[in-house]
Amino acid sequence: MKVGIILDKNGGHAKAIMDKTEGNTLGITLGCEAVFVENPLEQVEETGLPTINTCIGIKNLLLNKELKDAFNRQIGIDPAPVFSSFFSLFSGTRFSDWLEVSYSGRFMAGEVGCMVGFSTGTGLRVNQNILEAFPSLVKLQEFLSKIEYHGEVLVHVSDRFTLVGVQFGHFYGHFSMFAEVSKVSVQDLLTFMLGQNPASVEVHDSIVVSSLVSQFPFPCPASGTILSLSAPKNAEKHLWRMPVLLLNQEVVLVTVHGLYLGEARKRLRRTIENMLAYNDFLQYRNDYGLHTKFLLEQGRYEGLCTSPFQQKKEDSMKVPITTESVDKTPGV
Repeated sequence: MKVGIILDKNGGHAKAIMDKTEGNTLGITLGCEAVFVENPLEQVEETGLPTINTCIGIKNLLLNKELKDAFNRQIGIDPAPVFSSFFSLFSGTRFSDWLEVSYSGRFMAGEVGCMVGFSTGTGLRVNQNILEAFPSLVKLQEFLSKIEYHGEVLVHVSDRFTLVGVQFGHFYGHFSMFAEVSKVSVQDLLTFMLGQNPASVEVHDSIVVSSLVSQFPFPCPASGTILSLSAPKNAEKHLWRMPVLLLNQEVVLVTVHGLYLGEARKRLRRTIENMLAYNDFLQYRNDYGLHTKFLLEQGRYEGLCTSPFQQKKEDSMKVPITTESVDKTPGV
């Protein structure tokens, strides 16, 4: 299926989806069978084609304050600090697997610097029943089905297990991390959101980490031709290249996964080191995967912070206490 991708005039992050698939194009061209929209409020020409990430119902919800207030009351939105986020794809009738993502938008490690959107994140498949943890998601599912929405859904939650907010459209950080651990291709993710095969989308149990890589003068505008980042071909599968149109630059989100945190961090570091051989003055956070908090998957995250191979080695070095090893010297 050929999908036409409509970029946000202020962004351009969805271009990475075209790079990760074959046959899809920027803009609606001849032969397109569906449309992928980065910004749900983007004005798209009427083609009658099925659309991802926007619909009339979502536009009305985002533009009409009274409707939005009624939606928040119905879903149970409770204004509170965001503790964690959950990401899923909606096919028009059902959600895919959910990915819990702990992320930051700060430019520098240690949560300092300006906000640049999505700078680093850590994600885990939600193995618990998320609809039991957040019953109002059932109402959200019913609402999205009624308005015939197809696309990405991002849910923010508080540490009190309440919904803080629900967003629609393309979220480059969450989507790329979801795709990294998905059991199907990026093209299949698009067809799922259109309500076609595959009928469901599952993700692996491995931990996924990501980090935004840029080059000076980001996040300030660059002059002249757009600055792009070079990398070896074998690293491209982990790179999501995204032009920042307003800044005349390209940034790259590196996403990798592993069986445990140390493995994922090592793979991400190796990918960035390969890029450093081609680019001077790369900018990126080096605390990816660390100091993160999860709401539903905190226990599993803590377990993945230790290598299972290291744990086996430590267990094998422990000397069991037996009756033979006890000192049997008679007492005085």
